[in-house]
Amino acid sequence: MNGKISGYETAIVGNPWKNWFFLRLETEEGVMGYGEASLNGFPLTVETAVRELQGYFIGKSAFDINKILPDMLSGVYSDGGQIHRGAMAAVESACWDIIAKSNDRPLWDLWGGRVRDKIRLYANGWYQEERIPEAWAIRAVSATDMGYTALKFDPFGEAKGAMGAKERDLSLDIIRAVKNAVPPETDLMIEGHCRFDVPTALQLARSLAEFDVLWFEEPVNHRNVRGLIEVAQRAPVRIATGENFITFGQFYELCSGSLNIVLQPDVANLGGLKAGRQVCELGEALDIPVAPHDAQGPLSKALCLQMAAISPAVMIQEDFEEFNAEWTRSLATAIEKKDGIATIPDAPGIGRSLKWDNLAEHPFNPGATLTLFEAGWEQRTGKGS
Repeated sequence: MNGKISGYETAIVGNPWKNWFFLRLETEEGVMGYGEASLNGFPLTVETAVRELQGYFIGKSAFDINKILPDMLSGVYSDGGQIHRGAMAAVESACWDIIAKSNDRPLWDLWGGRVRDKIRLYANGWYQEERIPEAWAIRAVSATDMGYTALKFDPFGEAKGAMGAKERDLSLDIIRAVKNAVPPETDLMIEGHCRFDVPTALQLARSLAEFDVLWFEEPVNHRNVRGLIEVAQRAPVRIATGENFITFGQFYELCSGSLNIVLQPDVANLGGLKAGRQVCELGEALDIPVAPHDAQGPLSKALCLQMAAISPAVMIQEDFEEFNAEWTRSLATAIEKKDGIATIPDAPGIGRSLKWDNLAEHPFNPGATLTLFEAGWEQRTGKGS
């Protein structure tokens, strides 16, 4: 079996708050491999990037992914950032899917076997509600009733830069209401979405210590690595970041400045599973926990679970799926979950397949963009909806 890639198809699915981009590669032998690169605001652009990079993978063997991947990155010389790396990641994961399916083995088995067969999940996207503390408390209880023992949420509204006392107090009241409503053993993660300047982030981090949060995520802009390091060095809570990083070097720089962090690699933004695994290995080497970012579609979850399978550094996995529209469950084979725990798939390939014919039922939605700095974004209805 030569694994030569003979063609590809793309599909964009209009999930209400973020369009999902999917790729399907086919080999001359008829083996299908699936990939995803769902980048908020740029699904059509990522689709175009795949088309522009097709000369680097069409006619090549999927088994040569270690050649295809760097060729896609450096062959064009220009650096297209998250868009470029998303296109690369979709191709890379589809190649890995083909490689593992051709060997009739789950991908983690080809990587040396798994260190675990289950991983704890934390719920995200459950707080689709107006910023009323009591309403968020009710939503939080519903999530814990589903079995989740960890919840992440952004209580900060449309804040950007500094934060006034009134809005800060409301945000803390939301956190307090959630904390008091859920079982005491529930872990809370507070999402910052790159909102704050360093002084505000530090002020909030000190306030969050009261709630014994598991981490404070992206308190300052991800481009401000120096600011992230300063906050991590001075904060009384752990700082989580990395979902927007596009190189392993950014993670290395962050770890060189502070170890009070949680690493959050995003497979698409980093350009594929190879870079994601490198971040996991960095976490393992430095005893830093890793929590892969997963705010995309169903294949993103499958790729994250492959990393969780092989890396003891992965501490917990993000989960949006149960809080997306009901029809999204028709797009892919299921992942087994129970009591806030996901089972690592043992199916051949990346562990999950798309139901390709179902994707066209929910086409590209021009309003499906998450606008994090506009009032009401928490309700995840998309831009202009």
